[in-house]
Amino acid sequence: MRQFNKRIIMLCITMGGLIFAQMPVFIVDRTETTVYVFAVIGGIIAFTGLLWGWLNIKCPHCGHSLLLRGGCVECCPYCGGKIE
Repeated sequence: MRQFNKRIIMLCITMGGLIFAQMPVFIVDRTETTVYVFAVIGGIIAFTGLLWGWLNIKCPHCGHSLLLRGGCVECCPYCGGKIE
């Protein structure tokens, strides 16, 4: 899988978790417990997205983790290998 596609997956999971955490705003009869449950589950989903990105966005040549923030790079900052 291309590095760009992996970044998109990571961002979608992370943003999905953050959106899920804000869902109680749209619930009419929400309680404090509901808000906490949605916030915790959304935070876990967002953290899972970041963890997935940290584990999967790596250089195919040397195996170092690439930057999760910012845009896609054309070559690895560690070994100089071309990133597809």
